[in-house]
Amino acid sequence: MTLLAAAATLSTALEGQPPPRWERRVESAMTQARASGRLVLVDAYAEWCGWCERLEREVFPDPAFVAMAQELVLLRVDVEDGGEGTELAETYGAVSLPTLILLEPSGAYVGAVSGFAPARELVRSVRAEIAAHQRALAAYERTLAGGDAQALEAVALERWQRRDGARAAAALEKLLAVASLPPEREAWSRYLLADAWRMAGDLDQARAAAAGADRARRRAGASDPELGERLALLPFWIAESARDCGDAAGLLARFEKDHPSSPLLGEARRALARLRADAGPRCT
Repeated sequence: MTLLAAAATLSTALEGQPPPRWERRVESAMTQARASGRLVLVDAYAEWCGWCERLEREVFPDPAFVAMAQELVLLRVDVEDGGEGTELAETYGAVSLPTLILLEPSGAYVGAVSGFAPARELVRSVRAEIAAHQRALAAYERTLAGGDAQALEAVALERWQRRDGARAAAALEKLLAVASLPPEREAWSRYLLADAWRMAGDLDQARAAAAGADRARRRAGASDPELGERLALLPFWIAESARDCGDAAGLLARFEKDHPSSPLLGEARRALARLRADAGPRCT
């Protein structure tokens, strides 16, 4: 059977099938993704978004989308729910709607497709993002196998920006092992390492790396105020990742007292508000 005939057969078989099932809770989708090894496709929408409604009405039931959806875990989040939907949109930069976000089971960012498009065009765009991600991971593996400090630094930063904690940490560990960095760059690298371990969920490694970053910053002369603020706030983010509401609240209060004008405060305050909402009366 030719590819064209096979595609036609599949399309016919999928005609009349119900639209694919969308998860509504982030953890439920991520749990399914971890169990199956599939990527997560997030539909970031809002109630007022007319183009979002058109995606739901015209694209998601289309056989081309249904066929692709069988390879993914689907998650729908309202970016204005004030909870995990808002948090996800802020974390992954869903600034225009509609946006479809692709994530690894770890939460690492794969890619995104913004705006409305007919089903087949949208499917091509999603698959192009997945293919680009696979090429990037292949390049990452080649860099990690080598010892080029500049390449390791670049790929570590890229992975950190994509919230790919485990891969960022591996690249930073290799960088720190093979390169003799100037004190300030070493301090930044160790800060990124601590935050990468936090993203990866290894909070003990994150705390140890944060202590190493603070020592490196003192050796550098503590001359970079942004790095100082980020390191001062890092214990809060570690406590937030541990879902330790009381500790997080105390750490953020201390940071606010020491850095009342920090541009980092807004995101941290919103994160604490969401953590308090989840914890309820248990959080003081």
